[in-house]
Amino acid sequence: MAPKVQSPNAAVAFGTTAYALKIRPYWLAKILQGEKRVEIRGGRCPHPERITLMETGSLLLRARATITQSHLMTDSELLENQEAVSDLDYKEYWAWTLTEVEVLDPPILVPSMVARGSVTWMLRTRWEAWDAGHLGLQPKISDFFGRDSSAASSSRTRSRSRAAANPDAAADN
Repeated sequence: MAPKVQSPNAAVAFGTTAYALKIRPYWLAKILQGEKRVEIRGGRCPHPERITLMETGSLLLRARATITQSHLMTDSELLENQEAVSDLDYKEYWAWTLTEVEVLDPPILVPSMVARGSVTWMLRTRWEAWDAGHLGLQPKISDFFGRDSSAASSSRTRSRSRAAANPDAAADN
């Protein structure tokens, strides 16, 4: 049975965090169960702070955690994390240490427009823009041109339409 999901605003969804790290479901489940405390990535963590954890593919925020450390993995760490490392193809392997994992129950559904375009990190500011009504709006001509310009544009469009409908009259001009 699918988990019950809440759909709040950015302040509730992110809590005190500013970033959501996207993690594959298999590895996120291990983090949520306390079996995995290191996230392996191809570079240093740009946000060593309290973050939200997002499950890829489902658009669900599943937990919050603190990244306390980011370091190049040692040979012994690479061996210890062989299952995860064998799935990856990085030039360098970095360990991001996760602590204070807090499972969100129920998980929080991310609006698809908010998640669109995010690859590794989803930003709280994007959801805040959604809350304010700034995402997903189709621009209108008047957003790009003043009122007079759009009126002129409309009359040019009508002229082209008449010419297309009566090619012989257009050729006479």
